[in-house]
Amino acid sequence: MNEMPIAFFADLAWSRDSWREPRRRSRVITFIGLLLSFGLLTFRLDAPLSLIYRAFGWPWLTMYGVATVLIKSFVVLALVILLSRGERCPLASIGIRKPVLADIPIGMGAFLISIGSMYTLQALLPPGFSRAPERAALFARFPMWLLLVSALVNGIFEEVSARGFAVERLREMTHSTVLGASIALALNLLEHLPFWGWRQTIVLAPGLTVFLVLYLWRRSVIPCALGHILADVFPRYAMLSMALIPMHFGHYLPYDWQASNSYTRGDFDRAIQLYTKALASDPRDVYALQWRGLAWQNKKNYAKSLSDLSAAIRIDPADADSYAHRAFVYSAQGDYKSALADLGQAIGLQPDDGGRYEMRARIEASLQDHTSARRDYLAAARLDSTNPVLYWNLGFEDYAIGDFQAAVSAYRWALRLEPDLAEGWDNLAMAYIAAKKCDDAIEALAHAIKIDPTDEQALQLGKQTRQCDSTR
Repeated sequence: MNEMPIAFFADLAWSRDSWREPRRRSRVITFIGLLLSFGLLTFRLDAPLSLIYRAFGWPWLTMYGVATVLIKSFVVLALVILLSRGERCPLASIGIRKPVLADIPIGMGAFLISIGSMYTLQALLPPGFSRAPERAALFARFPMWLLLVSALVNGIFEEVSARGFAVERLREMTHSTVLGASIALALNLLEHLPFWGWRQTIVLAPGLTVFLVLYLWRRSVIPCALGHILADVFPRYAMLSMALIPMHFGHYLPYDWQASNSYTRGDFDRAIQLYTKALASDPRDVYALQWRGLAWQNKKNYAKSLSDLSAAIRIDPADADSYAHRAFVYSAQGDYKSALADLGQAIGLQPDDGGRYEMRARIEASLQDHTSARRDYLAAARLDSTNPVLYWNLGFEDYAIGDFQAAVSAYRWALRLEPDLAEGWDNLAMAYIAAKKCDDAIEALAHAIKIDPTDEQALQLGKQTRQCDSTR
């Protein structure tokens, strides 16, 4: 058994004639399959997709999620092709079997056990820094349809690759089910490490072990995938359902969850008490510091708010949310210089969040820095091209700096998203008048009056268009 891995890697130095040997060909194909299974032969699709995603009006984050879904779907398809065309093996050899009714309760049971084991381990681990909340927040910002599709694809992908294919092929290579399954689990955990960090990867270990044991028992990826999909969706739905949890059940939740429940209800005093209890058990709980700071801000206690958010930054200087939250507090105090500095840090750490650009643009606009505000509104619109407010504000900044043609373009794009807004057609008419395009202005005002016959601004602008027309 100990010589098998050495023999396997020795077989990689094959000659042209070795392709004619079924045993060696199978091992090469298996090696390729393992590289695919654990992400070593894949590539990001963000760059090529970025060339087309704007045509669909997708924000950057949606494009990122779609790229992830596509690459995982590609891996599953590639494994099926390798299996059927290369190894000439049935799908059942990697656990892809016909679903049976028993898969549903078994998968749901595995989900409950895996979630329970992970949350138990997380509670037992000593306090320590974790990037998990920041990473989870990335997926929480997905639109609901993309979250569900991502969970579905990821559940199938991970169980087919890390359980079905990896376990079975490593078992054959090592001649040991225990050793092969252990190697597959270790590789699966290492695959999560770069994204989640050490602490959260350790927390994931019991959950992934549950799915591994279930696979070894059933030799089917169907119930494993079902449980995995539910586990991926659970955190988002748990947060969405916080406000629906009756208060008399709340004390069964972790302090952070109880505090979030109170915060959602607007009970900031209770939220502060509960976040304080969470911090008593884990003084490095960045999430609790951030949200206790926001609760203090809602109570207009800016000093304590800034203290909590600054503490969160000291614990994790790479957390963009802490800087963005502190910028919000500085802005509420009127300390725009500090707010802009923190927003610069937040954007540098997480340049894919359009909300930070928008916040900075609003501050810059209030300071009459229209050139900078225009730049940031444009960046925000590129990241969230379906938000009409960004285009209205961008058009205003274009108008303020005298680029009337750019203002026309911004307003026209906003009207594609909100075509029934009379005020929007008024804004477009103003830009046309400033650009000396009187006929276009008259047409825009006709749209405004059609939507709202009592639109006084449209009537006033109509007089300007007649003057404009008379001076041509």
